[in-house]
Amino acid sequence: MVTDDGRALRRAALDLLRTAWPPAASAVGGLVLLAGALQFPHDSAVLREDTAVREEGTAVPATISRVDTERHTGRRSGWTEYTPVVAFRLDGRDRTVELPAYTVRDEPGTYVAGEHVTVVVDDRATPGRPAASDLALATPGSRGRVEGAVRDDVVAATLGAVATAAGVVALLVRRRRRRAAR
Repeated sequence: MVTDDGRALRRAALDLLRTAWPPAASAVGGLVLLAGALQFPHDSAVLREDTAVREEGTAVPATISRVDTERHTGRRSGWTEYTPVVAFRLDGRDRTVELPAYTVRDEPGTYVAGEHVTVVVDDRATPGRPAASDLALATPGSRGRVEGAVRDDVVAATLGAVATAAGVVALLVRRRRRRAAR
């Protein structure tokens, strides 16, 4: 059995929700859209580089010589990034290169120092001096992580756009109803 006080409280909560969700959806959706849109150019460039190197490069055996870790802290949480550093022999010379494009977040076992991997070296690279952008890590999950970053950017931007549009439409409908009621 619902009392009059319970009905009034329920009505007040629904009114608050009805008035608060459109601006909140617009603001949060806009931020998510912005985050996805700003990260997309970087992640898609990494994917293009990875694709080009894999298509035109030469596979070279390598070893993960170390895994650089970087701890980030925020006001409420923190995360750790793990970046592989690979060592390999190219043109008779030993090379060690950090691969920031393959950095993972909060996945400590992804790369293990001493692990044998394959690195694809872009044949168009400066002879004997490949840069990180001239290399692709050919581990089973490395390509999927690069593709996943691009996919996450697109999903975030799309969901942000939908939330923003829903909030704006609700605000416009509310404004139109208020004007019609006058």
